[in-house]
Amino acid sequence: GDIPRNKAGVAFWRELIGETEASWARAQEVSPARHAERIKAPLFIYAGSEDWRTPIEQTNLMVDALKKAGRPPEVLMIKTGEGHGYGKTENQVDLYEQMLKFLDRHIGPGSLPSVPSSKP
Repeated sequence: GDIPRNKAGVAFWRELIGETEASWARAQEVSPARHAERIKAPLFIYAGSEDWRTPIEQTNLMVDALKKAGRPPEVLMIKTGEGHGYGKTENQVDLYEQMLKFLDRHIGPGSLPSVPSSKP
């Protein structure tokens, strides 16, 4: 991504993860891909194939770790030619429609158990 090329970005990430050495060992320790087995909630992952901020290799690493842990993402959406966030209207619409369906299944009306009607 672009953070390694930016002194302020590097300082921010080092502070965020508690890294004090130049080795980035702490980054390896706290990497979500190294803790995939701890993730229990359903996941919706989306990425752009041309993302330079979060390269697709990082998405693939996380997806592979989740699959290995027996918890593949419920939704995996990768759009060709997109970067960090979708810029094409049709991809934005698809993303938000899929996201709404996912949220409905897990926290919206679709997540509630069916209750029989008391009306005859």
